[in-house]
Amino acid sequence: MPLLTIDDREIEVPDGTTILQAARALAIDIPVFCHHDSLSTVASCRMCLVEVEGTASPVQSCAAKAEAGMVVRTTSPLALEARGSVLASLLADHPRDCPVCDSAGECALQTNYFRHGAGSARSRPSEHHCKAPTVIGENVLLHQERCINCSRCIRFCQEVSKSNQLVQALAGQRSVAGLSPGRSFTDPYSLCTVDLCPSGALSSRDFRFRQPAWVLEQTPSICPECSRGCALTVCHAGNTIYRLQPRYAPLVNGWWACDAGRLAYPKYGSDRVTRGYVGLRTDEELLLPPMAAALAGGRWLQTEISAGGQVALVLDGCLSLEEAFAVFSFARQFVGTDEAFLGLLPDGTGDSLLRNPQPAANARGLAHLARRCGIELLPAAGLFAEHRQWGAVVCFGAEVELPRPDQPDQAGRVLLFAWRHNQVTRIAHTLVPLAAHFEKGGSYVNFAGVVQPATAALQPPPGIVSLPLMLRQMALQSGVLLDYTGAKDLSEKALAEFVIREDIP
Repeated sequence: MPLLTIDDREIEVPDGTTILQAARALAIDIPVFCHHDSLSTVASCRMCLVEVEGTASPVQSCAAKAEAGMVVRTTSPLALEARGSVLASLLADHPRDCPVCDSAGECALQTNYFRHGAGSARSRPSEHHCKAPTVIGENVLLHQERCINCSRCIRFCQEVSKSNQLVQALAGQRSVAGLSPGRSFTDPYSLCTVDLCPSGALSSRDFRFRQPAWVLEQTPSICPECSRGCALTVCHAGNTIYRLQPRYAPLVNGWWACDAGRLAYPKYGSDRVTRGYVGLRTDEELLLPPMAAALAGGRWLQTEISAGGQVALVLDGCLSLEEAFAVFSFARQFVGTDEAFLGLLPDGTGDSLLRNPQPAANARGLAHLARRCGIELLPAAGLFAEHRQWGAVVCFGAEVELPRPDQPDQAGRVLLFAWRHNQVTRIAHTLVPLAAHFEKGGSYVNFAGVVQPATAALQPPPGIVSLPLMLRQMALQSGVLLDYTGAKDLSEKALAEFVIREDIP
């Protein structure tokens, strides 16, 4: 393991470590454009130049390996002058359109200009202005005059998504990223190239001109669109989501997330259930506040149980572990049953990179938790098997699908907890509004068994409270005290046998 000195600080690193990696281990900032930890090293931008004692010229720190006895200076006059020259050449033809660029505020070129080149006449941006962008795909726009030829997007398409749809266009100083003639950018991970671009040459059609980056709040969450459960950053302002971006999680999704999951956020704000109702399907619906609807549903549910009717509980595979623990407690202590059903949507389309065909973000976690709680979790396809007659069916979640009963009244009355309207709301006797995924916190287990926490990014509509609180109040009005008290106690009990990996940010 070589021992080297960087800016008068010694560090011992494993063989094969680059100078850039060693510097980052010391929290020393060396600017880069073309380098990315998950892509191959091309050392083309020259922005990471440092001075190494004993060499005649600056060294590319992203490619040079650390050697024993090496003395590196990252802020020497030689290194700073070299980086200034790189910036000068890049900015000579770069448009001065920062005020109208979607990358403003999070642009590596802009950041490095102010950190390493501001005040130098040679480093000032040109007077050229950006032309109209080219639509190269359903989700991505290309501004070729902003391209600094870092090749990150091209390497992503070659090495990660393997679509090979972006290529090096033209030659020499006119070389830029582009599409092969006659092709469209249909890569299902195309928005990852927007994240990688350091200069605003690629931009998202969905996010374009919606909000400047510096006004957005960022909240960690997970993607509920498949059982991969990609770690996400929710970018929001004014209780509105403007975009979702992948959050680095080495055991789950690495640096990436698919376009389908990132662009699914509008559905969590549309067709919402904000008021509940109780009444027969043929009666005029009486709209109620959420808690009032839940308590009314609890009273007729208690009546059904007292009369000897059977009650089926059907869970959405996107419930959090905390919500599922509350449902299982409700099942044992209030309903008096040791079985429940998992109502999963049909499998979707998967791929070889990240997307899993199973659309339930927490199916594995619910199955494990059910066994620990003494609940037999059965597929919802068997809900009406052997002509079972239910007095009531209670559904938890908007992504629940019920099989078609053999007889019209086999399901009895339906009590639905949901955040948006679905096929079950049309037959529900009682409807209780829930918070949507990005309006609640909780823990989720993906298909590989990795436990991840999610944090609430938005406030739910007025009056909507958490599902565990509603279930606890429903049971309490009948004199039943469920075996959890508050949110902290619930979380500790739900996660009692799960291991939260500390190496997931």
